[in-house]
Amino acid sequence: MITEPTQQVRSEQPYIGIRTRVQMRNLPVTAPPLFLELLTWLEKQGITPCGAGFFRYLVMDRNEQMTLDVGFPVTHPIAGDGRIQAGTLPAGRYGSLIYTGTYASLAEVTDTLLDWGEKNGIQWQTSEDGMAWGARIEFYLNAESENNTPNSKTEVAILIAENNSDGH
Repeated sequence: MITEPTQQVRSEQPYIGIRTRVQMRNLPVTAPPLFLELLTWLEKQGITPCGAGFFRYLVMDRNEQMTLDVGFPVTHPIAGDGRIQAGTLPAGRYGSLIYTGTYASLAEVTDTLLDWGEKNGIQWQTSEDGMAWGARIEFYLNAESENNTPNSKTEVAILIAENNSDGH
């Protein structure tokens, strides 16, 4: 099940994460275990995440390699230490939808949001070649991504370009 896409303005959100580069086909095996590593690190720091874990896709290249941050939002900026890095989800207007189902369909779900944007004259914040994204995020709303069930809820959210011509 997919909700109708919507637009919403979001504030800047600090997060703590692990940056990784992975082949698209290896994503389901490589990235989800990083949530546990992050939660363990946060617990040692005495910090509780203030929201759902997420994947923030930064770059998707033509060789099906992607660079992404696996992260958790935190209430205020905190310093990482080496492998664990601080980051910020940018403020701005986002297009988003919520999907209920297994993660195997998330590529198609993202295509639904991208198609909605195209039909509505929305320009996403990307590099000229479309491979680097300002913010393209999957928030795992009811569990971290290793708990892949038909009841898994995922929000897909993409930052809209500031100079968008759709009049909003």
